[in-house]
Amino acid sequence: MATKKQKVVLTAEQKEFQKLKRYINKRFPGARTEARIVDNSTFYQVVDGEGYAVVDPELLIPPSDTVKQAWMNAKYCAWFSNMIRKSNTAFNDEKIYKKLAKEYGE
Repeated sequence: MATKKQKVVLTAEQKEFQKLKRYINKRFPGARTEARIVDNSTFYQVVDGEGYAVVDPELLIPPSDTVKQAWMNAKYCAWFSNMIRKSNTAFNDEKIYKKLAKEYGE
């Protein structure tokens, strides 16, 4: 006899968290949360499938106290890194030199 699956009803907050996790997993396949214990304090971070931290240490994002905060930091890091990558082509030194040379007629 086959059993009927019950439909799981998620709250708006749970739906938003699932959406956030899909966003990160799309960019970092196999992403998961890991707990780090430093000086009797527990911090959480999101790591990719290979165990590397998703949050770039150069962005100086503080450690996360909760799992949800860790995923939010990962989202902002992914978004911010994308913006930096897109902007770097606009501010490429070679492009700036060409533009200045063109303006001054060289």
